[in-house]
Amino acid sequence: MMLSGAGVLLWLVSLFVTCFVLYWVIRLAVRHALRDAQSKPWPGPNPGPNPGPTPWPNPGPYRQ
Repeated sequence: MMLSGAGVLLWLVSLFVTCFVLYWVIRLAVRHALRDAQSKPWPGPNPGPNPGPTPWPNPGPYRQ
């Protein structure tokens, strides 16, 4: 299938527009992701290993 000059030009313009739109979508997504990551506080140091179960008897919230 051979394209005419106008067909090739239309194909190139559509390719350019598609790449331009993809560039801006990716750019905005990265920009918002970085902004969201910077706005969240750092969770702090690792608290360490799990200390294990509480000693028996564990009264729990249901016992008075």
